[in-house]
Amino acid sequence: MIVRRLRPGDVDDVDRMAAAWAATEHGGWARFTSKELRAHFVAGVGREDICALGAERHGRLVGVIVGHVFVSLFSDDLVAEVLAWWVDPGRRSGPAGLALYQAYENWACAKNAKLLKITATTVRGTKRLGRLGYTSVEFVLYRRVE
Repeated sequence: MIVRRLRPGDVDDVDRMAAAWAATEHGGWARFTSKELRAHFVAGVGREDICALGAERHGRLVGVIVGHVFVSLFSDDLVAEVLAWWVDPGRRSGPAGLALYQAYENWACAKNAKLLKITATTVRGTKRLGRLGYTSVEFVLYRRVE
C-alpha cells in the first residue's frame, strides 16, 4: 500500500478517531465521546504547539498522529510527545504508520524539540519503538478513582 497523502488532521477525522480509540484496550478508562474529542481537537486547531496529521489512501483515512511540544519541568528542554497514534488495523503492516511518525518527527525537529516522548501500550510496541531509537525509561500506570 502506498499512502497517497499526508495532510493536516481535521475535525472530520474526530468520529473515526473516537470509534477507533473506543475499540482499543484504552476504551475502558478513556471515557470521551466524539463531541468531547471534537471540542479538544477544535481548541487545538491553529496552535503552534500541536501537530495533527492524517494519512489517506484513496480518500479514506487510514491513520492519524497527534502530538504536542512542551518545556520539560526537569531539564528546560523542549519535549515533543505523541498523544495519539492510530493506524487502521488492516493497514498496520504497511507504510502508513511510519510515514505518519516520520512526518511528526520532522515537525518536532522543526520546532527544535530536544527529546521525543511516546507511550507504548504493548511489549510489541516497545520493541518496535526501540527500532526507531527509543529507550524505555519508566512505566506508566493508571488507576481509576471515583
